[in-house]
Amino acid sequence: MGWKGPEFEGDFPSLGWSLIDLFEAYLRVPGGPLFGQPLRLTDDQAAFTVRFYAVDADTGRFIYRRGARRRSKGSGKSPHMAAHAFGELVGDVVFAGWDASGEPVGRPRDAPWVQIAACSEDQTDNTYVALLEMLRDSGAVDEFGIDAGLTRIFLTGRPGRIEPVTASAGSREGQPITCAVLDETHLWVPGNGGVRLAATLRRNLAKLGGRSVETTNAFVRGVGAVAEATHKGWERGASGLLYDAVEAPVVADFADVAALRAALAVAYGDAPWVDLDRLIAEIHDPDTTPNDAKRFYLNQPVDADDVSEGWLADVPEAWAACTAELALPADGCVMAWDMSLRHDSTAVGVFGRVDDRLVARVRIFTPAPNGKIDFLDVRQHIRDMAVAHNVTAIGYDPRYLEFEAQQLDDEGLPMVEFPQSPERMTPACGHLREVIVGGVFAHDGDVLLTAHVVAARKRETDRGFTLSKGKSKGPIDGAIVCAMGVDLLDSVDAVVILDGDLMA
Repeated sequence: MGWKGPEFEGDFPSLGWSLIDLFEAYLRVPGGPLFGQPLRLTDDQAAFTVRFYAVDADTGRFIYRRGARRRSKGSGKSPHMAAHAFGELVGDVVFAGWDASGEPVGRPRDAPWVQIAACSEDQTDNTYVALLEMLRDSGAVDEFGIDAGLTRIFLTGRPGRIEPVTASAGSREGQPITCAVLDETHLWVPGNGGVRLAATLRRNLAKLGGRSVETTNAFVRGVGAVAEATHKGWERGASGLLYDAVEAPVVADFADVAALRAALAVAYGDAPWVDLDRLIAEIHDPDTTPNDAKRFYLNQPVDADDVSEGWLADVPEAWAACTAELALPADGCVMAWDMSLRHDSTAVGVFGRVDDRLVARVRIFTPAPNGKIDFLDVRQHIRDMAVAHNVTAIGYDPRYLEFEAQQLDDEGLPMVEFPQSPERMTPACGHLREVIVGGVFAHDGDVLLTAHVVAARKRETDRGFTLSKGKSKGPIDGAIVCAMGVDLLDSVDAVVILDGDLMA
C-alpha cells in the first residue's frame, strides 16, 4: 500500500506530524515570557517541520536533504531547531512504510549522532543550552533513556548522542553523523572556519543519508557567509534544498511607526512572545543602524558595500556639531598615518584629550602632478608632531609599512603594529562613530578631512562594520586615521599610527 493521496489542495505525506506531537508532549519553552510552559509550535514553525520531513509518495524517500530557516532575531529559530535535534535523537525520523490508512510511518534511527554546530562555543549555546532547558524535568529523560550533560547528551542502553561542535575544534572529516544543526550561519565565513565546517558536515551527512538544517538572520551580501551561499543555491534551484525565509516589506521611513509595525508583523508572523513595541523602540535607538534594523528585525539582506548610505547618514549633523577650536595638549597624544604611494591622498592625524573631549587634528597630503606623495615631507611632519606632543608610541599596518616603520624605529621613534584587519578595525570604526554621535570628538572643521569622513561608506562585517571607499572611490584616509587614533588613544598614553595602502 502506498500513500492514500491528498485530502486537500497542497496535502503531501510527511513524518513531521508525529514529530510535532513528540515535541509538544515532552518539551518546554526554554526562556522568555512563556518560560516553563509546554512547548507549542507556532503555525509557521509547524509548517516548516512538516515540510522538512516530507517524503515522496511513491518511494518514501525524504524530499529534502537539507533545509534553511531564515527569520528575524528573536523569532524562536534556535529553540525550534533544538526540538528538531531532540526529534532526530529519539523520534520516528526513518521512513518505515505506510499504515493501513495510507499514512507514512517512521521509526527511530539505529544509532543517531546529532551535531549542533556553530563557529564558537558561545554560539552553540543558542541551541544546545536551549535543548537542555527544554528537557529539564521532562518525562523524555526516563521514557527514552536520556543522559543530558553540559557537553553531551547520550542515550542509555543503545547508541545515540547529541553534541555541540565548533569550527575551532579541528577537523571532523569522516564522522558518521546523521543530522547537523547549523546555527546562525550568517556568521559562518571563510575567516572563522565556518565555510569549511559547513562543507565537512555535509560530506559527513552524505555517508549515511543524514540531513542538515540551518538557522540564520538576514545575511550581509559579499562577506562570503554560508547563509548567503545557501540563499544563492536556492535561487539557482538547487535540488533537495528547503529554503524558508520571510522578509518584511520595505519601510521607506522608520519614523513611520504604523508602516514599521506592519512590516514587523509580517517578519515575525504568529510568534506570541514578540513585543512589537519593544522592537520598534530598538529600531529607533540611536545605536541601531538602519542596516542592522533591516537585517535583524525586518529579515532583509544588506550589502557589504552600501554606496547609498554613508556611515553617518542617519546622523547628518553629528560631524559638523563636533567642530571646535581646541588646542592639542603637549603630552599624551597619538598620531595616525594612512600612507599611499601613488594616485591617492595620505593623512596624518594627531589626537589627544582635553578635559572630556577627544581632540583631533588631521593633515591631508595630496599627490603631486605625477601622482606620487612626497615621503620626505610626510616623514618630517611625523617627526615634528612626535616631538611637539611627546609621542611615546608609533603604530603602523605591517602589511604595507614595514620598511617605513623600520626607518623610523632606527631613528628612535617607538613603533607599534596596528594591523588593519577586520578584527581590529571593526571595533575601532564603531568606537569612532560613538564618540562623534556622542559629541565627544572635536575637530577643527578642515574641509579635506570633512570630505574624507563624508565619503566613507560602511562595509558590513559579521560583527559590525568597517569603513571603505565604496563604489565612489573617494579618498577616506582621514576617516581611517580618526578610527585608528580614537582606538589607540584608549589603549596607550601616546601613540603615532602608521597605516597605508601601497597603491591607490
